[in-house]
Amino acid sequence: MYLRELLKIKEFLKSGAAKRIHLEALPGYAPELNPTEGIWNWLKKVELKNRCFSDIESLKQGVIEASGRLIEREDVRLGCVAECKYITS
Repeated sequence: MYLRELLKIKEFLKSGAAKRIHLEALPGYAPELNPTEGIWNWLKKVELKNRCFSDIESLKQGVIEASGRLIEREDVRLGCVAECKYITS
């Protein structure tokens, strides 16, 4: 994260946001805490499973199409976030 972004966050928290937001320090590498890792895992194991692409362009197109289908799957998207335990309500 860039210094100017950190300064913006600190200013935001000083303005009263710290009363309603809890920041958690995360380790430098923790894929189990990253919802994006869950998305990629689902794409690889479900949408792109047993697919063979002849070149990079067809791979890109396959990922784009699979990502489009993922938009329809709110359960998968929410599941990836919930798996990281960020939402506690």
